[in-house]
Amino acid sequence: MSDLEKLLQKRNAQYFSLICLKDEIKDYIKDPVETVSIDNLQNQYSFLLREINNLDTSIRTNLLTQIEWAKRDLKNLETQLFLVPQPFHISDLPSYSSIFK
Repeated sequence: MSDLEKLLQKRNAQYFSLICLKDEIKDYIKDPVETVSIDNLQNQYSFLLREINNLDTSIRTNLLTQIEWAKRDLKNLETQLFLVPQPFHISDLPSYSSIFK
């Protein structure tokens, strides 16, 4: 599995955790429980948002790196194609009259 796929899976997992946390916060708002700290929920929420932002930055960097590698490979391919001799044409042959002089 590529690094990009791993990062996308991690980000999706963080999104799922964020959805679960939002559900917990809604439940807490409906029926506050003394054993649950709203500050802890806020800290978890902030942490998940930071993690998602960090993963997005990593994904963006990974994609930009892949684009740069593709550009470089394309430039190398263009250079190699330029160095390949041109195809042979019939006009490259000497004329019939110049052969039998």
